[in-house]
Amino acid sequence: MKFSISTLAKNLLQENKGYEYLLTTIIYVPIAKMSLGIIKRKETELQLIEEMILKLININYNTVPDISNILGLDKEIIEFVLGNLHVKELVNILSGSAILSIKGREAINQLKSITNESDVLDDVYLNLLTGHILEDKPDKLTYRYSKLDNLLQHEVSPDIELIKYSISDIKNLFLYKQQTENIYNKGLVNNELISIESINDIFIAYLPIKIHIYKSINGDEIDIIPIKSDKKYYDEISDKMCNQILDKNKLKYIFKNRPKDETTLNLNCTELLELNKTKLQDLLCKYVIASTDEKILIENKIESLYYEPRFLLDNEYESIVNILCNSSSRIDLSTTNLNDIIYNDFIIQKLSAAAKQNKTVNIYFSPYNNYSNLIKKRSKSIPDLKKINFIKKDDININKIVFNKQNTIYTFTNELLVLGRKYVTKKKYYLNAKYNFNQSLL
Repeated sequence: MKFSISTLAKNLLQENKGYEYLLTTIIYVPIAKMSLGIIKRKETELQLIEEMILKLININYNTVPDISNILGLDKEIIEFVLGNLHVKELVNILSGSAILSIKGREAINQLKSITNESDVLDDVYLNLLTGHILEDKPDKLTYRYSKLDNLLQHEVSPDIELIKYSISDIKNLFLYKQQTENIYNKGLVNNELISIESINDIFIAYLPIKIHIYKSINGDEIDIIPIKSDKKYYDEISDKMCNQILDKNKLKYIFKNRPKDETTLNLNCTELLELNKTKLQDLLCKYVIASTDEKILIENKIESLYYEPRFLLDNEYESIVNILCNSSSRIDLSTTNLNDIIYNDFIIQKLSAAAKQNKTVNIYFSPYNNYSNLIKKRSKSIPDLKKINFIKKDDININKIVFNKQNTIYTFTNELLVLGRKYVTKKKYYLNAKYNFNQSLL
């Protein structure tokens, strides 16, 4: 049963002093992707022939024949260039004579023309929680979310007044896009955004932010820490997210209004489980900073310890279930609450995928009213769920997964009060633990 030590070390959570780890989840921030109608001031370098004609007009050589004779060019060419200069509002044509406009005189001094043009600014992203314009497109933007509870509620609407209010940020975005285009095209264009006229298109997308949730050891405060790559997005929305948890019941399957029944087990090897967890954690910390030769020695120690009886590391549950599911031909799960398993996206999708590969997957559950309707409803979104064997069993009083009748992960829960009025389920996972009452592995 191979596992990636480097991945295990990478997922190791740093100590959060004064707090205990509860769980990891993903929240989704609504983002409006917009296309804006804008007016921009465009500066264009004068062509040599345009510059020469403007200078001749400035000293009163202002007819097509005069300019043609001096430059030695065909009249058709002069007429064509004068037409372009007229479109650019650099000259006016009156009774067959060209007269410099104010812009034309400025163009002679600056050797460039300046015009206002309509344009479209694509890929403008508005955070619908804060009303702020994003500096650039997030790497992980998606158009789907896992649970409605994890989708934060938008607090602003993408209307034209809000967009115009944010013109300073949009000007910075416009400038950044222009600089990028200049580098790509190896040119120099100097445009300026003057005004925002309309919102042409709007698409709603979602920014996923992975967060680790902690609880104060001596109080009911929570601490939420995003993964490093998501920190710049999370810092901006953290206060609003906490308000929505309390006032709008977001993440309500995590932050509940009343506690659930706890599931506990009287272990006879708690000290050993904690000791082995600590040993593994210390080895992984050393592995991160070790030299290549040292890594080989540490890897051997980790491999020998990995499947020994121990508490799982914080945030390790999904990775070890992945490893054991991939390497097992039979998986037996026992649960005291079928509903919790059916709507646990990670575990039910993992078991369904294993069943699809013709592995034997059994779910043993305590008698549950209308369980067949529950399974039928869930299988609409996960068709391979039907390939799992669901078996009613009266004497289930423990939650566990057994892989090939060899490795067992036990799950126990405690209900903790947080934020003064919410309850969070803290799950504890034990690998290959021994317990004090007689129950055989399935």
